[in-house]
Amino acid sequence: MRLYLSTVRRWWAVALSLLLLVALCETMGSSEIAVPSLTAGVSGGAPVAYFAPWLMVVATMYCLDRGLWEAERTAVIALAWIDRGVVIAGVVLAHLLGPVVGWDVARNVMLLLGIALAFRYLANEAAAAAVPLMFLIFNIVAGRAYQGGGAAMHAWWALPLYPPGSIAAWLVSALVFALALRLLPRRI
Repeated sequence: MRLYLSTVRRWWAVALSLLLLVALCETMGSSEIAVPSLTAGVSGGAPVAYFAPWLMVVATMYCLDRGLWEAERTAVIALAWIDRGVVIAGVVLAHLLGPVVGWDVARNVMLLLGIALAFRYLANEAAAAAVPLMFLIFNIVAGRAYQGGGAAMHAWWALPLYPPGSIAAWLVSALVFALALRLLPRRI
């Protein structure tokens, strides 16, 4: 079983993506990428750390796409439960790294994985990896606004833009992730 998880599923890619996430947030996390804004009419920037959670989504979808489906259907152990456990462990590890990478990054890992798992159920792993990135870009472009004095703010629906300490954004992200986990065992 251990050989199957490391050689066929390649779950080590999720751990590697976590290390890459930490390195990216530590080295370039505060650097900004220029992104236009529809609501403000001016260009603004988004920190690189805002896009870092997408690394975990890509790695998770890569691992979920790999498998020997005929062998898994006849396996004694339900691999879908192991997959679910590894996905949960990835989110827990992202939250344990919250003080290093930022609590908003850990929350966004959970939110984007939930969105990806839901779209994986509807389509496939490739679409599931692309949709969270489009969701991030949409939130930056349409979800940012500026107050009269020029202070930046966000729309109420733009969850990834909420500040790191927002309990409401974390609870909604946890709900999306929990509901999407129920859709995970798709092929078995």
